[in-house]
Amino acid sequence: LLYPNPFAGGIATLSLGGLKPGQFDLQVMNMAGQKVISRRLNVSGTALTQTLNFSTMKAGVYSVIVSGANFRESKTFVVH
Repeated sequence: LLYPNPFAGGIATLSLGGLKPGQFDLQVMNMAGQKVISRRLNVSGTALTQTLNFSTMKAGVYSVIVSGANFRESKTFVVH
């Protein structure tokens, strides 16, 4: 879950559950397939809540991808 969506830039929150503890990669891609944000996340429990700063992103459609061992989740969001 990524909220708010759509939004006018600024701060958004990514929330995922059902995870196993470990390292996860978070990537934000634009629709041209270019990586806009890349982070390595360490999850110690079964849920992840991450605040993301999109204040410098241009208006458009983006995908956030979180991947790890036997896990991959993708969400599309819109920046106005």
